[in-house]
Amino acid sequence: PFFDSVAFVRKLALRGNFSDAEDFIDHQYVPGDRHAVLLEELLRLYREDATSDERPSTAEPEPEPPTRNR
Repeated sequence: PFFDSVAFVRKLALRGNFSDAEDFIDHQYVPGDRHAVLLEELLRLYREDATSDERPSTAEPEPEPPTRNR
């Protein structure tokens, strides 16, 4: 059953249904249950990944190395 829950939470997270995934975890497990903690952590990772995909890259290009004058 736990791996079924992992698959279900993953499916919801990949579809962006984070609140549905949280509701599922809350209704299937008691607070503090080790499986609930793992599922919530998994969901947090998916949420972070989704938000990092939405943000544009803020990395600045590296400056070119100085050239020597001859």
